[in-house]
Amino acid sequence: MKTTACIRQKYTPDQPLPFPNAATRHQLFGKLLDLALIAVCGMGMAAAVLLLLVIA
Repeated sequence: MKTTACIRQKYTPDQPLPFPNAATRHQLFGKLLDLALIAVCGMGMAAAVLLLLVIA
């Protein structure tokens, strides 16, 4: 009689997310990068307005 051993992998590459519609680390990093870009653009606009106020 032959027996077949079923080996279960301990690591699965596509692990389920802990919550439905939860963001992945890649998506969170993208959101953080967007926030940093918005902050830098805001500071640049504020610097431009202050420069115009000083010149005029």
